[in-house]
Amino acid sequence: QPTAHGRTGYLDAVVLLSASLGYKYEPRDEHSFFDLVVPVLQRHPNAVLLVAGGGNDAEWSDAVAQTSSRVVLLGHQSDLTMLREATDIYVDSYPVAGNTSFIEAATYGTPAIAFTPPTPTDLRTIHADDYAANGTVLGAKDPDLFRARLSELIASPSRRAEVGARCRAAVEEHNIRAGWREHLERAYAATDGLSPASVDDLVPPGPATGLDPLVWSIFANSGIAQPIERSLASMGVDGSQF
Repeated sequence: QPTAHGRTGYLDAVVLLSASLGYKYEPRDEHSFFDLVVPVLQRHPNAVLLVAGGGNDAEWSDAVAQTSSRVVLLGHQSDLTMLREATDIYVDSYPVAGNTSFIEAATYGTPAIAFTPPTPTDLRTIHADDYAANGTVLGAKDPDLFRARLSELIASPSRRAEVGARCRAAVEEHNIRAGWREHLERAYAATDGLSPASVDDLVPPGPATGLDPLVWSIFANSGIAQPIERSLASMGVDGSQF
């Protein structure tokens, strides 16, 4: 890891990494990724946060200024290998989790941390306490607890090693090889006896909730979203009532 640190130009720093598309960091409620992370960086002048993806709006510019440029915006990166090798701590995006990114970080034995506030059950999949996380990330449901845990990881190499080993063990148990196959087999088994879904089962959506814009944003940024009318038309169904 010291060699990888040197290649990033931060040989003596504690290197934090966050890697997600920009929309996953856009503030949607009273909390924001910036309010969670910037105060911790201000408290630890030896820490630097590398951001692969991210954005270039005012919030990011403010974060760079408030940390004396220790929030480093790298833009899109096609290969994160060198960055992952140099990372001491992986910080998950918020409000939308980067589940693949923190699982990949954990395979390196890197401690991954995420803010996981209380969320309606049916929307847990947008946060890092998704059912599939299975202990691969260190969560915190309170902003102060998140900042305290991140601060502890920065200050303590032994704590980083402990959490990183636990994250890696969880990935090896649940996300690769036999563990993954077991979950996959259970998913297939759960479909036994189910009938094909019918378009007739669809109902018009109810009134929008406060979280609906976030869900719409996720689909809009996926690159594959399309109006339901178009999807139904492709199946020969009139979807005008939806």
